[in-house]
Amino acid sequence: GIENSSDVTRLQTLLTQWGFYNGPITGRFFNLTRVAVIRFQIAEGVPGTGYFGPLSRAAANRRLAATDKAPIIDGINGPSVIRTNTSFSWVINARDPEGKSLSYSVRWNDGTADLPFGSSSTITHTYQQNGTYRIDVTVRDQGGKTTTSSKTIEVGTSQSLSVRTNSSLSATVGRP
Repeated sequence: GIENSSDVTRLQTLLTQWGFYNGPITGRFFNLTRVAVIRFQIAEGVPGTGYFGPLSRAAANRRLAATDKAPIIDGINGPSVIRTNTSFSWVINARDPEGKSLSYSVRWNDGTADLPFGSSSTITHTYQQNGTYRIDVTVRDQGGKTTTSSKTIEVGTSQSLSVRTNSSLSATVGRP
């Protein structure tokens, strides 16, 4: 068999998820894995050789494509009211239903360069001008599926933010 292969680990994991393999995930291609491959091949209409070659890979890719779901963004955590010319960070809380790795891209919508896809779920930015901005976050899984979410940010000087906050509080709280 093949010893300690990450490809075999992935194959064993998929065959387990699909109900063809019930052995330990070892990364070694021995008899239990070969039997599971044959069962998978027969179910997919591929000759049951026990060898996971191009026909079996194509069948697995079709099955993966049919079941691949887009990532889920649970939220963008961080401030929604910030000061001009001050660096702030937000954390993108996202997950993939199949447990795949995610990458993140951000559009700041303030005329500065967008943040291309990268592996960090923590994003940092400095807004140069007062205003209301929308941060657009796109999350992509290894299969290429994407999901986008937004967060509105109010940017101003300490004084302008204080006036806006106080006026909204007085309107909300009211006076007897």
